[in-house]
Amino acid sequence: MYPPELRLTNVDFDWFYHRAFPSVLKNGFTVIWRVNRTLQEELQLKLAMCLAYTTEKNNKLSCLFSRNYPSGNMAMWVAVVLASYLLAFFNKTECKIADI
Repeated sequence: MYPPELRLTNVDFDWFYHRAFPSVLKNGFTVIWRVNRTLQEELQLKLAMCLAYTTEKNNKLSCLFSRNYPSGNMAMWVAVVLASYLLAFFNKTECKIADI
């Protein structure tokens, strides 16, 4: 009823599914992860440089508020946060007023 079984190798889509696609995806993701790691290291370096610059400037400006207590630094950073909030708020209201 069934044809006789022959010892042949059938290469169909299963070969691509089990061998080729995983190999291609593995190589592709290896490249993507390598680029991602490089970009993250560069970003961390830039952020560290910005933080060092800001800390240096903050230490120079902290003598204006307080030399011995961290409350002077806190007061400066509260002023910076409030100023940025006000700028963002007024920028948003300008857009609403301009739309009217």
